[in-house]
Amino acid sequence: MSTSSPRSAFITGAASGMGRATALELASRGTRVTLFDLNAAGLEETKALVEVTLGGSAVAYPGDVTSLDDLTAATAAGVEAFGSLDAVAACAGIEVIKPFLEQSVDEWTRCLDINLTGVMLTARAALPHLLDAGKASIVAVASDCGTHGYPDWSAYCAAKHGVVGLIKSLAMEFGARGVRSNVVTPGWIITPMHERILEGVSEEERKEAAKGNPMGRFAQASEVATVLAHLLSDEASYTNGLVYPIDGGTTAGYLE
Repeated sequence: MSTSSPRSAFITGAASGMGRATALELASRGTRVTLFDLNAAGLEETKALVEVTLGGSAVAYPGDVTSLDDLTAATAAGVEAFGSLDAVAACAGIEVIKPFLEQSVDEWTRCLDINLTGVMLTARAALPHLLDAGKASIVAVASDCGTHGYPDWSAYCAAKHGVVGLIKSLAMEFGARGVRSNVVTPGWIITPMHERILEGVSEEERKEAAKGNPMGRFAQASEVATVLAHLLSDEASYTNGLVYPIDGGTTAGYLE
């Protein structure tokens, strides 16, 4: 185990995408991981990858990120299994893409419940354990939609802007008590969500879209996971309240 890596981490959205990639990256560094997601089958796949492929230790706990009871039970199960909790990666999220005037109140509410309130509830469930650890870290996955606005993405942008504000506030409130809080804002990352958004888009059209990025491509989930692992580790011991873009340079501008 890397001496700078967390001993035990709790990861939401761990059944796929950036959550799974983060679980595998942390496990490869020796961190024991508690995996949380509504998708029980996907969780078991991630658990097998951690334990069989990497030889690591994992607990899989199916649950709903909008349920404080589920999250409280899951974090407690991780502490029972591994003795402590000193890292949280809040990766769970959904997309809601619809013109503002066509968007229902239920769609708006569901987007905020999962993408924003889910991060808050994750922090609420985990913080007592993180404070007990004495030195700990939270990293939430927001989006470039957390720093920019986009047409048809109003609910998602509102939720992700909220995540940025929430994490900055946690950084201010708990930094002196030993818990660092940071947030990453990925651009286009190749995940199941990415595939749903681009369903029906040809490979040629995808390549053309990627050319607008200064690096000329979309990112892999593993490229986000390595940043999360760094921010959760002692390598980032004085990093608190950071908003970290992982977007290939689109915060600098888009190519014509």
